[in-house]
Amino acid sequence: MIQKKVCMVGVFGTGKTSLVYRYLHSRFTTKYHSTVGVKIDRKHVRVGETDVNLLLWDVEGRTAEQGGWWLPLVYRMTRKMMGDLTAWQPRRLARGSGGWYTVALAATPGSSQLMLRIDGGEWNPPPGLPTVRDEFGGTTGVVVIQ
Repeated sequence: MIQKKVCMVGVFGTGKTSLVYRYLHSRFTTKYHSTVGVKIDRKHVRVGETDVNLLLWDVEGRTAEQGGWWLPLVYRMTRKMMGDLTAWQPRRLARGSGGWYTVALAATPGSSQLMLRIDGGEWNPPPGLPTVRDEFGGTTGVVVIQ
């Protein structure tokens, strides 16, 4: 089984929660409470012959004036990450449950580059992210926030 995370980020009041509710329950409602922090739901889908477990992260709406969004990044067995979001200064990840490590970063709309360091090894793009060539001839992971 494949597991994928989908993060809904955007400006306050644009319908992120309503879209997630519609996807999960196949109906639309205008009654909802504003999301505070992040609300996480799961949905199991089948794509062809493959079972996919979706983690739907409905992230609280913010504006650029409020400092952008907190983008949760979760990876198994990672210890440090760095990228545009940290001014390329390594950030230690906090140990969570089930062997996962997490970090929450302030983010604004646009494209950001990320690298991970696993257990003191080489800096590499995070698994599952698209990559781009950097100015040193290597590759970095890319995350796009709209």
